[in-house]
Amino acid sequence: MDARVGDGARLEFRAEFDAVFSNAMLHWIRDPDAVIEGVWRALKPGGRFVGEMGGAGNVEHIKNALIAALDAGTRAHVRSELGHHLREYQGRTLLVTHDPLDAMVLADRLVILEGGHVVQQGAPSQVARQPRTPYVAQLVGLNLRRGVADGNRVRLDGGGHLIIAEPAVGPVHLAFPPSAVGLFPSEPAGSPRNTWPVTVAGLERHAHTVRVRLDGSPPVLADVTTAVVAELHLEPGARLWATLKATEIQTYPAG
Repeated sequence: MDARVGDGARLEFRAEFDAVFSNAMLHWIRDPDAVIEGVWRALKPGGRFVGEMGGAGNVEHIKNALIAALDAGTRAHVRSELGHHLREYQGRTLLVTHDPLDAMVLADRLVILEGGHVVQQGAPSQVARQPRTPYVAQLVGLNLRRGVADGNRVRLDGGGHLIIAEPAVGPVHLAFPPSAVGLFPSEPAGSPRNTWPVTVAGLERHAHTVRVRLDGSPPVLADVTTAVVAELHLEPGARLWATLKATEIQTYPAG
C-alpha cells in the first residue's frame, strides 16, 4: 500500500483506484467539491467512494462515540484488522486520513506532500527516523534542526549550536525526541553536553505527558510529566535551562 500526505482538494490521480475511503476529513476542508471531483478522477470506472458525508457536527459526534467505545487495545486490534484486509485486497487503495499513525501502521511506503510538492518519501520506519522538513518531523513527533557540522559541533540555522556524538562535516539534519530534552530551574552541571537557556512559550496536554514549547537558541519541544510542570511552576514566560545529551541526537546529511 502506498500512503501519501497532501492536499485533499488537489488530488492528481487519474483512474488509478478501485476504491477511495475518507476518515473524518471532508468536513475539515474548505472546498469539499474539489475533493469529490478529485476522487471521481482518481477512481476507475465502477469504482466506489466511501466517505463520512455527515451533517454539521455529526462526524465529530460519531468519532467521539467510537473513540469512547474503544479502549487502546481494541483500537489497535481494529487497525490491525484493517491492515490485514488491505493486504489481502487485490486492488490498489488510496486511504485518505488525518491520522499520521494510520499512515505509519497501514502503509508500506509513504509519499509526503507539503504545499503541493513531494518533500519526502520512503518506508515508514525510514521517514520516522529521519524526517526532512519541520512538517514531517511534526507528523512523526520529533524535534528537527538543520545546521552545518564541523566535527562534533553543529552551527544551527537560525542561531545556536549543538554538540553531536559522532563527527560530521557539512549540512546536516539533527533529529531528537521531545522526551530527550531535560528542563532545570538553573544551569545544571553534569554529563549533558548541550545546555542553553529557554523560555516557556506554551504548554499542551500530549497523551500522558505535557508538551512544552520552548523559545531559545535553538527553540525545541520538550515532553514532561505533570509532576515536573508543578515542580518547576511551568507557565508561559517562565525561564529555564534545557539540556540534551549528544547521544540522543540522530545526525544525517541534509539533502
